[in-house]
Amino acid sequence: MFSVKFKRHGFTLIELVLTLVILGIVAAVSIPKFFNASTFEERFFHDDLLSAARYAQRLAVGSGCAVRMSVSGTGFSLDQDSNCDTSSPSYSLVVARPSDSESFSNVDVPANVSITAATSSYFFLPQGGVVDASNVSVGNSTIVLVGGLTRTINIIGATGYAYSN
Repeated sequence: MFSVKFKRHGFTLIELVLTLVILGIVAAVSIPKFFNASTFEERFFHDDLLSAARYAQRLAVGSGCAVRMSVSGTGFSLDQDSNCDTSSPSYSLVVARPSDSESFSNVDVPANVSITAATSSYFFLPQGGVVDASNVSVGNSTIVLVGGLTRTINIIGATGYAYSN
Protein backbone atom coordinates (compact mmCIF):
# COMPACT_ATOMS: atom_id res chain seq x y z
CA MET A 1 0.00 0.00 0.00
CA PHE A 2 2.46 2.72 1.08
CA SER A 3 6.00 2.49 -0.08
CA VAL A 4 8.40 3.35 2.68
CA LYS A 5 11.88 4.36 1.59
CA PHE A 6 14.69 4.11 4.07
CA LYS A 7 17.74 6.27 3.68
CA ARG A 8 20.92 4.82 4.95
CA HIS A 9 22.87 7.07 7.33
CA GLY A 10 26.30 6.51 8.80
CA PHE A 11 29.57 4.95 7.76
CA THR A 12 30.44 1.46 6.71
CA LEU A 13 32.79 -0.65 8.75
CA ILE A 14 35.47 -0.37 6.05
CA GLU A 15 35.33 3.45 6.13
CA LEU A 16 35.69 3.48 9.91
CA VAL A 17 38.63 1.07 9.87
CA LEU A 18 40.43 3.04 7.14
CA THR A 19 39.93 6.28 9.08
CA LEU A 20 41.41 4.72 12.21
CA VAL A 21 44.40 3.38 10.25
CA ILE A 22 45.10 6.81 8.71
CA LEU A 23 44.82 8.51 12.12
CA GLY A 24 47.20 5.93 13.58
CA ILE A 25 49.81 6.60 10.88
CA VAL A 26 49.55 10.38 11.34
CA ALA A 27 49.85 10.01 15.12
CA ALA A 28 52.87 7.70 14.84
CA VAL A 29 54.69 10.25 12.69
CA SER A 30 53.74 13.49 14.47
CA ILE A 31 53.56 12.63 18.19
CA PRO A 32 57.34 12.10 18.65
CA LYS A 33 57.92 15.66 17.41
CA PHE A 34 55.74 17.00 20.23
CA PHE A 35 57.72 15.15 22.89
CA ASN A 36 61.14 16.07 21.51
CA ALA A 37 62.29 18.96 23.72
CA SER A 38 65.21 19.88 21.47
CA THR A 39 62.85 21.25 18.82
CA PHE A 40 61.35 23.65 21.36
CA GLU A 41 64.77 24.58 22.79
CA GLU A 42 66.08 25.40 19.29
CA ARG A 43 63.07 27.57 18.53
CA PHE A 44 63.30 29.34 21.90
CA PHE A 45 66.98 30.16 21.39
CA HIS A 46 66.32 31.46 17.86
CA ASP A 47 63.44 33.64 19.06
CA ASP A 48 65.52 34.91 22.00
CA LEU A 49 68.42 35.89 19.73
CA LEU A 50 66.08 37.61 17.27
CA SER A 51 64.43 39.45 20.15
CA ALA A 52 67.86 40.57 21.41
CA ALA A 53 68.79 42.00 18.01
CA ARG A 54 65.50 43.86 17.73
CA TYR A 55 65.77 45.17 21.28
CA ALA A 56 69.37 46.30 20.74
CA GLN A 57 68.32 48.35 17.72
CA ARG A 58 65.40 49.97 19.54
CA LEU A 59 67.44 50.65 22.68
CA ALA A 60 70.26 52.29 20.70
CA VAL A 61 67.89 54.57 18.81
CA GLY A 62 65.72 55.31 21.84
CA SER A 63 68.51 56.02 24.32
CA GLY A 64 71.00 57.66 21.98
CA CYS A 65 73.73 55.26 23.16
CA ALA A 66 75.23 52.47 21.04
CA VAL A 67 74.50 48.87 21.97
CA ARG A 68 76.82 45.91 21.33
CA MET A 69 75.41 42.46 20.64
CA SER A 70 78.14 39.83 21.04
CA VAL A 71 77.44 36.51 19.30
CA SER A 72 79.50 33.35 19.62
CA GLY A 73 79.08 29.60 19.51
CA THR A 74 78.27 29.65 23.21
CA GLY A 75 75.50 32.28 23.12
CA PHE A 76 74.95 36.01 22.96
CA SER A 77 74.86 39.07 25.21
CA LEU A 78 73.91 42.76 25.02
CA ASP A 79 75.99 45.62 26.45
CA GLN A 80 75.42 49.35 26.17
CA ASP A 81 77.92 52.18 25.79
CA SER A 82 78.02 53.59 29.32
CA ASN A 83 79.31 57.04 28.35
CA CYS A 84 77.24 57.44 25.14
CA ASP A 85 80.29 58.61 23.22
CA THR A 86 80.75 57.04 19.77
CA SER A 87 84.34 58.33 19.54
CA SER A 88 85.45 56.40 22.64
CA PRO A 89 82.73 53.91 23.59
CA SER A 90 82.86 51.83 26.76
CA TYR A 91 80.52 48.85 26.65
CA SER A 92 80.46 48.25 30.38
CA LEU A 93 76.73 48.64 30.99
CA VAL A 94 74.94 45.28 30.88
CA VAL A 95 71.56 45.54 29.14
CA ALA A 96 68.70 44.14 31.20
CA ARG A 97 65.68 42.36 29.80
CA PRO A 98 62.67 44.65 30.01
CA SER A 99 60.46 41.89 31.43
CA ASP A 100 62.46 40.77 34.47
CA SER A 101 65.57 43.00 34.75
CA GLU A 102 67.89 40.02 34.25
CA SER A 103 70.88 40.33 31.93
CA PHE A 104 69.82 40.20 28.28
CA SER A 105 72.03 37.26 27.40
CA ASN A 106 71.65 33.57 26.74
CA VAL A 107 74.47 31.07 27.07
CA ASP A 108 72.20 28.04 27.04
CA VAL A 109 72.71 27.10 23.41
CA PRO A 110 70.96 23.78 22.74
CA ALA A 111 73.44 20.95 22.41
CA ASN A 112 72.66 20.23 18.77
CA VAL A 113 72.71 23.88 17.60
CA SER A 114 75.68 25.61 16.03
CA ILE A 115 75.80 29.37 15.49
CA THR A 116 77.53 31.01 12.55
CA ALA A 117 77.58 34.81 12.53
CA ALA A 118 79.10 37.14 9.94
CA THR A 119 80.84 39.01 12.75
CA SER A 120 81.31 38.33 16.46
CA SER A 121 79.98 41.74 17.55
CA TYR A 122 77.25 43.88 16.10
CA PHE A 123 77.25 47.53 17.20
CA PHE A 124 73.80 49.10 16.91
CA LEU A 125 74.22 52.86 16.52
CA PRO A 126 71.91 55.62 17.77
CA GLN A 127 71.38 56.70 14.15
CA GLY A 128 69.92 53.28 13.39
CA GLY A 129 72.76 51.56 11.52
CA VAL A 130 74.86 48.56 12.48
CA VAL A 131 78.66 48.33 12.26
CA ASP A 132 81.24 45.70 13.12
CA ALA A 133 84.25 46.03 15.46
CA SER A 134 86.17 47.90 12.72
CA ASN A 135 83.37 50.48 12.50
CA VAL A 136 82.40 49.24 9.02
CA SER A 137 78.74 48.79 8.11
CA VAL A 138 77.73 45.14 8.27
CA GLY A 139 75.63 45.47 5.10
CA ASN A 140 72.99 42.78 5.08
CA SER A 141 74.40 40.40 7.66
CA THR A 142 73.16 36.97 8.71
CA ILE A 143 73.31 34.82 11.80
CA VAL A 144 72.66 31.17 11.00
CA LEU A 145 71.53 28.63 13.59
CA VAL A 146 71.87 25.04 12.45
CA GLY A 147 70.18 22.31 14.44
CA GLY A 148 67.19 20.14 13.63
CA LEU A 149 66.23 22.96 11.26
CA THR A 150 68.32 25.76 9.82
CA ARG A 151 67.12 29.18 10.91
CA THR A 152 68.55 32.46 9.65
CA ILE A 153 68.40 35.88 11.30
CA ASN A 154 69.02 38.76 8.90
CA ILE A 155 70.23 42.18 10.06
CA ILE A 156 69.99 45.13 7.69
CA GLY A 157 73.14 47.22 8.18
CA ALA A 158 71.65 50.57 7.13
CA THR A 159 68.78 50.51 9.63
CA GLY A 160 69.55 47.77 12.18
CA TYR A 161 66.27 46.02 11.40
CA ALA A 162 66.40 42.31 12.24
CA TYR A 163 64.10 39.66 10.84
CA SER A 164 63.97 35.92 10.35
CA ASN A 165 62.90 33.86 7.38
